[in-house]
Order: sequence, then C-alpha cells, then structure tokens
Amino acid sequence: MKKILVILILMFGFQALASAGTLNLSNGITVDASFNANGVTGNNSPARGGYFNQTTNNSNIITSEAICSAINNCVNFNGSNYSTGTVKNGLIRYFKNSTQAALQVRASDVGWQYQSFGVWANSVNGSGIASAGSFGTVITPGSSIPKSGSAIYTGLLAGIVAEGSSTKLFVAADMTAGVNFASRSINFASTNSIASSSLNGIYSSAPGLNMSGTLTYLGNTNGFSGTVRTSGLTVLTGTAGGQFYGPAAQEIGGVFALRNGNIGFIGGFGGKK
Repeated sequence: MKKILVILILMFGFQALASAGTLNLSNGITVDASFNANGVTGNNSPARGGYFNQTTNNSNIITSEAICSAINNCVNFNGSNYSTGTVKNGLIRYFKNSTQAALQVRASDVGWQYQSFGVWANSVNGSGIASAGSFGTVITPGSSIPKSGSAIYTGLLAGIVAEGSSTKLFVAADMTAGVNFASRSINFASTNSIASSSLNGIYSSAPGLNMSGTLTYLGNTNGFSGTVRTSGLTVLTGTAGGQFYGPAAQEIGGVFALRNGNIGFIGGFGGKK
C-alpha cells in the first residue's frame, strides 16, 4: 500500500452576511503540518491564534478572503486570481488559485451563527504547509457550558489527501459530536467520507478516512482535547482540540492532526445542535 500524506482540508462555516460587508474572525484554534515529496515532515499540536477575514458584495457573493494560522501560514483569494465552486450537494465551497487551495462551508447554507472553521494549503504543486483553523464570533464562557444533560452536534468536515507533494485527493465528510455535559466527554466521529483527485471533480466513497475518538474538557473551561484515529488499513492517530461557540454552547468546532510515519492527517470540524 502506498504511503500517502493526508492533509485534511476542512471547510469553514462563518456567520452569514445579508449584504455587503467584511467578516473578521479571530479567537482561533489552529494546527499546521509541513510536507514535501516524501510526505509529512512535521506537524504541531492545536494552538490558539490566527484569523479569518472575508468580504462579500451586495449580492452576498464572496469577493475575497484571507485565512492565517497561529504560525502565520496564510492563503489569500481576491480579485480575479482565483476560481470557486461547490461540492457535497452544494454545502462545501472550494477556492483555488495557481498555488493555493481551500474548502469552506457558508454559515447561511447550513444554519450556523457563531463560528467558522476550515483548512488551507499554501502550495498545491510542491512542498509547503497545510493548516486548519476553527474561529468564532461568540466563544462560550466556560461557566455557561451546561453542567448536565447531553446533546448531539452535527456538521461537516473536508480535506486534502496528498501522495508526496504532487498528487492530491480532496476529501469531505459528515461530522457528529455527542456531548455528555455531566461527564464532560465528547464522542467525536466523521462518517460518509468522500474524495476526489480534483478539487471540483467527482467525489467517491472513501471510508478509510472516517475518524473517531473521545474528547474531554475540564469543568468551567471551554477547551476540549483528546485522541482520534482513522478507520483505514493504515491507522493514523493524533490529537483533536476545539471549543464551544454561542452564548450557551449552541455550536462546536475544532481541529486535529494525525500521523503515522510520513503519513499525516490535518483538519478541522464544526457543527450545531
């Protein structure tokens, strides 16, 4: 089985703009991975920082966006230097230019109000860095996270698989996070993974990229983490981290980085109750 570098490019969900305007999000949690022709050469743990800026016109069409991680790995799409479209029944939007790529979800498409998450690659044709980020407009205070009961958050996930630095596979999936607020534990899973060798191509089933794991957080603290792993023949393991969004934890989002030798998997997730 060929070893592959898996760099999951996740989508972004962001607060919808009804008319022309600029959305500036910070309060981010991001993760990064470097890669070359041999695969993953290093990745870091989730860290706070980065930003996501986006501009729309009077027709609510995205005209530019810039996303940066905590280590300042950035991509920019503006003017006439990029192309865009949708995949996964129109829920996930892609952006690409001659060297950079990203997948995202518009909040207005899926009903999110408080967050944005995504992943991006600063190079689609050679060695570079891929980053994933989760950003929000309202971060839930730790004291406002429920202390009892449970909830199921559903959402989306997207990514890039790369064999070395030249051949890439773009990925999208569904996401669920079952939260037990009493035990402060989260059963995280991605399902129905699909993939395509072209960002705007035909996506086929890719169950080996489905993930699962248990995440936990401390009382009165908004920040969870835990171990996640893929379900394929080559099991990738790593750490996921994230936070709740909204005044009363109405939404959830985060990032993760997995690895097995020179095979890596980096991405993010988001959803709502």
